[in-house]
Amino acid sequence: MNNIYIGSFKDILKGYYAKQKKLNEEIESNKQRFAPEYADKYNAEVKAKQAQAYSDARQSINDVFEQVKGYLANANFLNVESLTADRLIFADNSGFDLTPEDVKGYVERYQGNFTMLRLIRDWVAKHNKPEEGHLFGKYENIKIVLPSDQVEVYKQFADSALHICDKIFTDGNIMRDPLEIEYYADPRMAGELLATVGSGMELSDYKNHRVPESVKHSFDNVKLTTQADNGNVYVP
Repeated sequence: MNNIYIGSFKDILKGYYAKQKKLNEEIESNKQRFAPEYADKYNAEVKAKQAQAYSDARQSINDVFEQVKGYLANANFLNVESLTADRLIFADNSGFDLTPEDVKGYVERYQGNFTMLRLIRDWVAKHNKPEEGHLFGKYENIKIVLPSDQVEVYKQFADSALHICDKIFTDGNIMRDPLEIEYYADPRMAGELLATVGSGMELSDYKNHRVPESVKHSFDNVKLTTQADNGNVYVP
């Protein structure tokens, strides 16, 4: 599944790679056309353009991430208007002994409704007791994704994109063979992470949600890895 925001990260990488490649070619052309002292002068200007392109690419990646982080912060706020009558199924006095299949059905029904998903996940945490045949409880294989889970996945992809930006700027190998860009966020290798965030299409629905100011800062502690310490970033 393609994600619109992770797709934006990849588009930024492709655009930056194309700029860097063109500027590299200009540097080589200047070396061929001009005496060394003139070539150095012209290439200093080209290298300044390269530094600016690098900075712009990193800023663009950060801007996309901050946008997503804001949407997810809004989505993380519990909204009574998002509750439905199905919440009664998960009341302590409902009288239902829900099967894992029952719960999975409601999880699927409420994808994108993070208030209902939070209610269901809290119910699962309360009722998922160890029992015979289930070391961690019969609901152990039910996966419920909340905004806090998704923001960490977006961070991994954004960190990865920043790491590739650094390599485009400093590593000639990736300029000769840009496979790392081509396979960025490849579903065959990052399928589980992509499944966690889905298409991302529903996030813009939370853009204009009215939430307390403090809620907007829910994920302020989730920051992208800086250039100085991103050598060990996992690259999806």
